[in-house]
Amino acid sequence: MNIWDQEDDYGILAPLSERDIQQIEHELQITFPESFLSVLRKQNGGCLLYNAVSVDFENTWSEPREPSYLPIRYLEGLSYDSFTESTKLVLPEWGITGKHVTIGDGEGTYIYYLNFDQQDNNPSVWYLDTSDESTREVAPTFQDFLSRWMIQEPDLEPLDLEAFYASYPSMEEINLSIQSEDIDTVLYAFNNWMTIGLEQERLVHEMMKWINTTTDPDLLDFFAQNMTNLVLNTGAGVYVSNEQLARLLESKGVDSDLNVYINWLRAED
Repeated sequence: MNIWDQEDDYGILAPLSERDIQQIEHELQITFPESFLSVLRKQNGGCLLYNAVSVDFENTWSEPREPSYLPIRYLEGLSYDSFTESTKLVLPEWGITGKHVTIGDGEGTYIYYLNFDQQDNNPSVWYLDTSDESTREVAPTFQDFLSRWMIQEPDLEPLDLEAFYASYPSMEEINLSIQSEDIDTVLYAFNNWMTIGLEQERLVHEMMKWINTTTDPDLLDFFAQNMTNLVLNTGAGVYVSNEQLARLLESKGVDSDLNVYINWLRAED
């Protein structure tokens, strides 16, 4: 299911870069949720077909005694340059500091951002209302934020998440892709696999195998980071313990980036 306005190419960035993701995550000491990255892997930012976010609180945009909503028109693409320009420069001007990443806006009045202050790997979505300089949580997770998107004309129509995720490759297609000799194809397949969440035990087995066998630093970091996220934030912990994963990462040698994941795993054990 398409969420992008194909007739408006404003704000579309170059395809999402794993290196930029890692650079931002390392700088903030956070992990982006896969639900967020998977959207930007299809198109890295741009104008949306949706124009409203359903909320259950009063705000400066909605009319009194009518269903409450906020405007949204644009989802920001992710690159290190965009992070520098929109997050590191804009938010501090409004007194907002901490582990935050801007992700979009609505009608120039609302700026939406991921807030990692409470959890480094499971951010909530907040807004800055520039009309009165207020901030507030919009949704507890990015996926919940997605589920609130609507079309405010003529009737509020919620985004159909089931149809949206049906656009992802099937498990048969993913299984073929992870056997590819092209690394980008392999990584794209694993990203899709993590998003749809099927056959998690085999997913864990395959990712642990990659960690055990690869000598490429970028690939090792990709699988270490995502395997850590699975163990800490999903049911994958029933297939491999925090300590088992931490020991496997330690076996790859001294690496400051891997030490970040090892420390997270042992802090939660």
